[in-house]
Amino acid sequence: MKKILKSSLVVAAVAAIAIGGTIAYFSDVEESNDNIITAGTIDIAVDGENPWSADGQYSIANLLPSDDTDINVTLSNVGTNDVVVWAKVVATDSGNLMSEPECVAEGGTYDDATDVCSGNTPVDDVSSQFIYSMNIGGSTNIDQAWDVRVSDITDLWIPIGRINSGDSLAVDQNYYFADAAGNEYQGDEMDLDITFYAEQLDAPGPANTTRGVVLENKDASGDWAPIVADGTWGILTFDGAGNYIAKAWGMNSDTYRLTYWDGSIENAIGSTQTGTDLTFTGAYAGFATNTDAKYWVRPNTWTASSDANTLYESNLVN
Repeated sequence: MKKILKSSLVVAAVAAIAIGGTIAYFSDVEESNDNIITAGTIDIAVDGENPWSADGQYSIANLLPSDDTDINVTLSNVGTNDVVVWAKVVATDSGNLMSEPECVAEGGTYDDATDVCSGNTPVDDVSSQFIYSMNIGGSTNIDQAWDVRVSDITDLWIPIGRINSGDSLAVDQNYYFADAAGNEYQGDEMDLDITFYAEQLDAPGPANTTRGVVLENKDASGDWAPIVADGTWGILTFDGAGNYIAKAWGMNSDTYRLTYWDGSIENAIGSTQTGTDLTFTGAYAGFATNTDAKYWVRPNTWTASSDANTLYESNLVN
């Protein structure tokens, strides 16, 4: 009897397991197949060329004071994404040819028999004698009247602005040989390298050199993008010893200071300036250490409307 009872219990347990294994649950399945995530493209063409192959295309010889030359291009966004674009000009000066008037102007003695100049102090910075101006999309970005020299902007990234995918933008540069350039610049040469850099929106911008930064007013109500070709512009340059010069044009008639912001502290650099066109000069050792600081030309007294009347760094000093 005991054996029969144990057997019955085993059968009951197996039956319970079998019943439990047949229980169904309500369910639903939704599927989305064949999804593809594609990286966008950032790509610009210059005058329809991609890549741009214009080496030596803009070389011009025998310019005289009061002559000028234009380098005009059309930038096209041939990528799939909207971009912001920057331009950079790098000038390399050389003495090149030597003439008797140049030799004398440099304090030397010229031997006609050998065509050799001796005892002179070479002046080989002809880029300082070329006035640089820029027009973007039909509007003036850097005015010739500001007397910005190529030597002032060399190796600095200049904001050009936004170009949407499929759109184009005309960028015109003018190089004017200053009327007052003396005989010491006869035969001298300026070698130019021109670069256009496109970047996705909201990116930090290209890396600047240790030489300085372009200053621009920005759209403080939106994405803080530089406002280009509106008649307000500036530059800050400095050397390894911290000697600096900051210039600003097209400002409101106010009192301004040059200042830096390192994320927690704002400090003024040098003395204040008053007017619409400003020049700050002095020495500030902090350029070598405050490499991630932001540099501004802003009203000395900050008000609610000061953002519209301030020049900000176009990208960080490196």
